[in-house]
Amino acid sequence: MWFVAAQSGDLDTLKICLFWGQQIDAMTADGRTALSLAAEHGHTAAVRLLLERKVNPNARGVGGVRPLTAAIENQHWDAAAALVCGGADPNGDGVASLVIAEPPKRQLLALMLKHGLDPHGAHEHWGPYIHFALNDAICADLFFGAGFDLRRWERETGESLLERALSCGASRLLHLLSLGADVDLPVDRRTGRTILMTIAAEEPHEQQDRLIRLLVKRGADLERRDDAGRTALDHARSAGNASAVRLFTRLRVERTRLHKAQAKAQAAAEAQAARAQRVAAKKRSAAPCAAGAKNPAPKPPKRAKRPAGQGNAPQRGNTAEHPTTPKSMPNAPAQRACRSTADHRQPADSAGR
Repeated sequence: MWFVAAQSGDLDTLKICLFWGQQIDAMTADGRTALSLAAEHGHTAAVRLLLERKVNPNARGVGGVRPLTAAIENQHWDAAAALVCGGADPNGDGVASLVIAEPPKRQLLALMLKHGLDPHGAHEHWGPYIHFALNDAICADLFFGAGFDLRRWERETGESLLERALSCGASRLLHLLSLGADVDLPVDRRTGRTILMTIAAEEPHEQQDRLIRLLVKRGADLERRDDAGRTALDHARSAGNASAVRLFTRLRVERTRLHKAQAKAQAAAEAQAARAQRVAAKKRSAAPCAAGAKNPAPKPPKRAKRPAGQGNAPQRGNTAEHPTTPKSMPNAPAQRACRSTADHRQPADSAGR
């Protein structure tokens, strides 16, 4: 009665069974719970009732399916939304691929991303979610808004999303380029073919020249080769795309001229930097000389001359043992003679007195 009520969405019977102690996570012989049966048949009210009674939203037995998977596979979007809000794992069974597929259920996808859907996830057999999301601009924006890291994708897979984006329109390609997609990363790891080679091998169309110029401007290598040793120009020739061949030839010439001009400018800049270094070195070496000329070293102070007979040091030639005659006194002998005469007269005068 319990499983029949869940399958038919009989709320009254479900409530009665719960009142009498029905085990809410009981399973059928094929591994289905009452929640799985209600979700599979799209009984959203029964799903909400069981979730309110704390049923396990991710329970499944051997051979059974998860309630969320059952709801999405049978396109019961309201029941799926109720399960996501009730705690169902949005990453289980890769069911997000079905949500993103045409026509995409954008509101449910946004709800799943909000409740933990990994934007880098993938379906076991159908591939990564981002491959489906690129088919719809809004879904792609939801994925990038939820944290899809383009650099991480390229680093982990070694493969570019540019070709898949281009298959959905040039605007998707431009969007990925604006996010910094690596233009030289292979779009097919088995062959090493890049997005530039892919466009070169296409039939001529209006946007082809513009896309090629844009990729080259973004840094696409014109000389890059695939695993077979062919460049983008070789792919254009093989496809008989004469306009692309002419464009690639012209771009090669322009690239060569640009490289020469850049090399010349770099050499001139290096020469100018070397001259500036030499001038600066000369200025640094001349700076101390200029400073010395402006501020000469102070001269030592002159020693004061001492009068003769003063100080501890004896004056040479001015002692009793070595009397000298100063050169500035030419009449010194006469003065000594006068002093000796006066000395002889002094006793006589004193005796007469």
